[in-house]
Amino acid sequence: MDDDRLRIIWNEDPTTIARALGFAIALPPARGNRNSESWTIHVTDEDWRERLRGHVAMTDAEFDDVRDMSVCLLRHDNGVEVWFDLEEGIQWRCDANQVAQVLDSISRLSSEHSIEMSSIRAEGGDEAVLASAGFEMDDDGDWILSADQTLRQAIGVGIADMAAGRLSKRTVTEIADDIDREDVRTQAVAAARALGLPDGWADKLPTTELPCEYSPAVYDKLEAAPDGWLAWKAQEWLARSGRAAECDADLVADALMMAADDDGPGKLIERLERILFVLAWPKHSYHLRVRLGQEADLLRQAIEGAPSLTLFIDARTIRSAWWQACFEVEALDPEQKLLTMGCKPAEHPCPWETLAEVLAAVEVRLSCEQPGDDGGQNHAGGETP
Repeated sequence: MDDDRLRIIWNEDPTTIARALGFAIALPPARGNRNSESWTIHVTDEDWRERLRGHVAMTDAEFDDVRDMSVCLLRHDNGVEVWFDLEEGIQWRCDANQVAQVLDSISRLSSEHSIEMSSIRAEGGDEAVLASAGFEMDDDGDWILSADQTLRQAIGVGIADMAAGRLSKRTVTEIADDIDREDVRTQAVAAARALGLPDGWADKLPTTELPCEYSPAVYDKLEAAPDGWLAWKAQEWLARSGRAAECDADLVADALMMAADDDGPGKLIERLERILFVLAWPKHSYHLRVRLGQEADLLRQAIEGAPSLTLFIDARTIRSAWWQACFEVEALDPEQKLLTMGCKPAEHPCPWETLAEVLAAVEVRLSCEQPGDDGGQNHAGGETP
C-alpha cells in the first residue's frame, strides 16, 4: 500500500496523540524515545500491531496486505489520512494543497490536549510548497516547521476558537449571571452536607480550615525525613499499592488540604490575577488576546466545576489582584505610571468591584479588539480600539 503523498510527521508520543484523536489504544514510543525500555518491549512484541485490528481505519484485508510496521488510524473524507509508522511515529498523509489544513488540525490537538508542537517535520512534496507553509530545512536536510510558524499556528487556532465561541461553552456574561446568583451559598451548604462535611462549616465560607486540630507534627516529620519529596512519594506508594491503612494520617491530611487549596481558591485567584494583568497592560497584541481568552476559559471551567469558589472572590480580593497586576506592568515597563511607589490604595481604585464586572470587561475586550491591534488603553475608562 504505497503512498507517495506529502507526509507531515509529529514526533511526540504516539499514544498521547492517538488518544487525543479519540483512540483508546497504546502505540510504541516515537523514534526519538527509542532509548526507553518501552521501545524494546514494543519492538520485540510482534502482536502489538495485531491488537489494533478492528480498532482503526483498516480492513482485515488491508491489515494483511500491509507488510511493514504501519497502521492507518484515520481516513478523512477529503482524503487526508493519519498513520502510525513504527519508524516515524504519527504522520498525516496529504496533498500539497492540504498542508495548511493539516497544520491547523495538529495545532488544535496541541492546544486542546497540551501536547508539545515543537517537533513537526515534513517529507516528500515540493520544496516550494513546504517553504511557503513555514517549514525550514535544518542542517541535516530535514524540513522542520519553524518556531515562528509554530507560534503563528497556535495563535491562529486560539483566535479562530474565540471567534467561533469554541473556547467557552458559555459567554463570560452568562458566567457572570451565574456568579451573581443568590443561591450560590445555599447550594454550597447543601453540597457540603451531602459530601459529609461538618454541619455549619460551609455557612462560614470563604474559609478553608475545617473545625479540627491542625498538628504541626507534619512539618517535623518532613524535616526528619532524609528527603522531603521522597517522603511524600512513599505515602503515595502506600496508597496506590493497596496499603492506605499504613499511610501517615497527618501527612495525608496535609497533602489533601494543600491540594484542595491550590486547586481551589488558589487556582481561581491565580486565573483572576492573570486576567487583570492583561486588562492592565496598556497595549493590545495578538498574543495577549489569545492569552486573555484562554485564561477566561480556564476560569469558566473552574467556576463551573466548583461554584462555591466564587465566594472567595470579593471586592478586596479583586483590588489586591489589580494592584499586583499594575505593579507587574510598571516593573516590566517603567514608563507606565498606573501606580506610584508608596501610593495609598484609595488613590488608585480598582475599576471593578465584583467578579461579574471583571468578566464583563473581558467580554468587551474580546468582542471589541481586532486581531493585530497594538495600541489603545484596555482598562476601565480607557480607549477601545
